[in-house]
Amino acid sequence: MSYIKIHSQIRNHWVSDDLRYYFAWTQLVLSVNVFPKNVSTKKNGLVWVESGSTITSIPKLEIITRLKKTALNNFLEKCVQDDMIILKQDEKGTSIEIANYQHYNPQKDDEQTKDKPKTNQRQTKDKPKT
Repeated sequence: MSYIKIHSQIRNHWVSDDLRYYFAWTQLVLSVNVFPKNVSTKKNGLVWVESGSTITSIPKLEIITRLKKTALNNFLEKCVQDDMIILKQDEKGTSIEIANYQHYNPQKDDEQTKDKPKTNQRQTKDKPKT
């Protein structure tokens, strides 16, 4: 299981000016690989996809984001212009990489969180009773 972090500053970003775009952005971030892995595709067979990336198609993205083709293309173009995603399209499909994905899915924070209960227990154990 995994999670993503979204900072409250997103409210000041152009993505949150339009609820359709906000929904589309969160769906994009949620749809990419959390960890690098081989992905089976119809056209390419087995393809290695890095964390923060996905291989998909425009029709699938229309379903995921609930945007019509023109709105989806406008949204993706804005994301590319704002350096939010790296978009590659060819006859084999559409590849999307979320720029700075480590900010949305910080694996190091998970490690710190796992160790936190041990640290808290030690602090409580060593604390003088009042």
